[in-house]
Amino acid sequence: MLKKSLIAIALASVSTVATAGSITLPTAAVKYSVEGYALASAADKKIASDVTITAGVGYVANDVVVLTLSNGTFDTDAAITVATADVSFLDYQTPTTIRLRLGTDIPDTGTIELTGVKYTATSAADEDEVKISSYVISSNPTIGTYDKGDEVAVAAFEQQYVAGEVTKLSGEVSTGKGRQEFTGTDNLKDSLSVVVTPSATTPLELAIDDTASTTEITYVLSGSDLSFAADYDLKVNGGNEDGKLSSDELKKAFALTKPASGTLSINEGYTELTIKEATTAATEGLALDVNVIGNAKGGSELTAPQSFTVTAKVKAAEGEFTVKGLDAAPAGAWSLDGSSGDVKFLPFGKQYAQGVAVTNSGTVVGEVTAEIWFKGEKFTGVVGEAAANTVTDISQAVRKLASTNAVDGDARVRITVNAPNCSVNALYYHKADGDRLTVPVINN
Repeated sequence: MLKKSLIAIALASVSTVATAGSITLPTAAVKYSVEGYALASAADKKIASDVTITAGVGYVANDVVVLTLSNGTFDTDAAITVATADVSFLDYQTPTTIRLRLGTDIPDTGTIELTGVKYTATSAADEDEVKISSYVISSNPTIGTYDKGDEVAVAAFEQQYVAGEVTKLSGEVSTGKGRQEFTGTDNLKDSLSVVVTPSATTPLELAIDDTASTTEITYVLSGSDLSFAADYDLKVNGGNEDGKLSSDELKKAFALTKPASGTLSINEGYTELTIKEATTAATEGLALDVNVIGNAKGGSELTAPQSFTVTAKVKAAEGEFTVKGLDAAPAGAWSLDGSSGDVKFLPFGKQYAQGVAVTNSGTVVGEVTAEIWFKGEKFTGVVGEAAANTVTDISQAVRKLASTNAVDGDARVRITVNAPNCSVNALYYHKADGDRLTVPVINN
């Protein structure tokens, strides 16, 4: 009976107290630069903290205090010092747990102080935190664990450089001007600007210094077709006609305001424009005007519709990083003031015949392009010309495009006319046998 009474008293002492053990730090959780931490050496990624455990109930000699780390692993080579008398470091039970042996009782609200605790974050993305908590394992198996405390952040991470406002490309290509310029009054220009914003938190540990450390910033503007820039290689437009686009020639097509002294290059496929500048400012943004030659001077056709993306990378003494929010980020699009019709269902094959016609109610003659989506692929081709004030049958050309690309089955078709005031009508004939026709009308 006496033994049972003692056990009941012990259980009451650790189980009926609402207060839980808590972790405190000498200072608030230290904030680290996401970019700087990612580029740091393994040694520099080790974070050191002094930790104080405050007992929520009285602890009993021979019990074991356990510290648990989340989103991180302890440096198991680090020597931990326990400042509290008669409390000793037992071991690193796992890479995420430390155990301490109590050589004496710890009273309620008593403290256990540790120094030399080191750890490395598992994930160090923006707003991630490394947290630590504690609980006690009783030497009496009947009691088990007790005084489990809430997690406390010991380290936090913040993005040092992020995308600010992006003014996107938004040109509408004029079909009435041969797709060689934009609509509107400022019809030979479109504009793009990108802002890079630094963190307002100072200081950030392992921060990449915007002025002392940064050595180069690179922007890449990507689109499906930037070949209009080749116009500026022609002598009539100030080029040298060597078949290559120099940085100076490209600057006429893409007039830079920021970075002011950047150098430009473009890939062979005319899909990626690269702007580089040796700089001492990771926050230097991008601002450029896209200039086209236009219809009056015989400029190249502009591809529309097409969308654009922009990527920003910074080189620093510590390494290279991509600015958050500027990794193939949307940078706008060019639309077409022409006409298009989307036929969401049009079957092809021996059992089907198609009827596709374009009605041009305007005075502008327009090239007609068909796009066919079939089994995850897209096939594109010119299928005719829509004469002014005329209905043009493009059925045979659409069937040929489908046949050439082995389209046999249900497909989606989009017809685009390089002219305003046009509409597209489509239907198909189902030839299930020789005696009847089924003629559903496809609306678009």
